[in-house]
Amino acid sequence: MERLGLKYETAEHDEAIDVPLCFDDQSTTGRALLDFIYQTDVSATSDDVKRQLLVYLRALSVRSGVGAPRSLK
Repeated sequence: MERLGLKYETAEHDEAIDVPLCFDDQSTTGRALLDFIYQTDVSATSDDVKRQLLVYLRALSVRSGVGAPRSLK
């Protein structure tokens, strides 16, 4: 962008997303959230790639609060 002389601004935001539904194969909301997070149609990927994406998501996940989902233990 700099090379092209275009102005831009970057920003970082410390945000959190509630992701337990991503681990539920039956959840349409979870599938849509996975697609959003990875910016792709995750259902079109192989089972191995989907498994790897979920492993990575689980590794980044933080369990918080009483009654937090068991899937994020």
